[in-house]
Amino acid sequence: MSLRGGVDADALSAAIVDVVTRHESLRTLFPQVGDNATQKVLGLGEGIAGLESIDVERGSLERVIFEFSSAGFDLVRERPVRYLLITVADEKEGDDEEAVLVVVMHHMVADGWSLAPLAADLTGAYAARVGGNSPQWAPLPVQYADYTLWHREHLGDAASTDSLAHSQITFWKQQLAGAPEQLHLPTDRPRPLDPTMRGAASTSELALPHIRSSLYLLPITTPRLSSPCTRASPFFGPLQRHGRHRRRNTGGGTRGQVSRSARRHVRQHPCLADRRRP
Repeated sequence: MSLRGGVDADALSAAIVDVVTRHESLRTLFPQVGDNATQKVLGLGEGIAGLESIDVERGSLERVIFEFSSAGFDLVRERPVRYLLITVADEKEGDDEEAVLVVVMHHMVADGWSLAPLAADLTGAYAARVGGNSPQWAPLPVQYADYTLWHREHLGDAASTDSLAHSQITFWKQQLAGAPEQLHLPTDRPRPLDPTMRGAASTSELALPHIRSSLYLLPITTPRLSSPCTRASPFFGPLQRHGRHRRRNTGGGTRGQVSRSARRHVRQHPCLADRRRP
């Protein structure tokens, strides 16, 4: 988050502690017990660190953010969230002062839908702390642990043949039987043993007829062409071309192939309503 103007670091630190205290998932560890991961929710005053603040020159800002964001989590011992307040050192004090709040959360406890309530809670808590008050929140009706208990009850015991968990595990074992462990796609460098999460962007322009003939995309001027459509077809095109497998293990119908009924449904989708084979 890019912050302009003076930032009350003490109030922001207190606000972050408020948010982490409010949401049990942000103070949950996942220790291993036997072959299973378990949840251990830390107490309200246990293991909730304050906000660390550093000054960084503008030229080093992106590097510092990347290094802080790309460090992994040890979910057995560490909270699944960390935060850092960076003040851009070469900015003037006062209204023009710039700071960056970096909040990193593990996907185990947060996803894209989590960002809006997190930002709302953090904004409200910061405003209250700046005014010398604590946030006046109504207690959350459920926590993440409550959801996991419901989910376990809903799925049932996987060892029981009449449970939903058993039927779903059996289904996917059948669908993925014989699937390759790795799709050997052409790459420009060897695949590392450990993911680095580093990459690059390459931009190229394709003529419209080429797009239509090879990827069956609608003209880019069509208003109904949504971003999922533009992402899916270029992805499945090279996958089909280089994967040497008719089965698409990224999703689809039975055995990874699209069924006839699914094809009819796809053709009726607004994204592909005007699709025509060349």
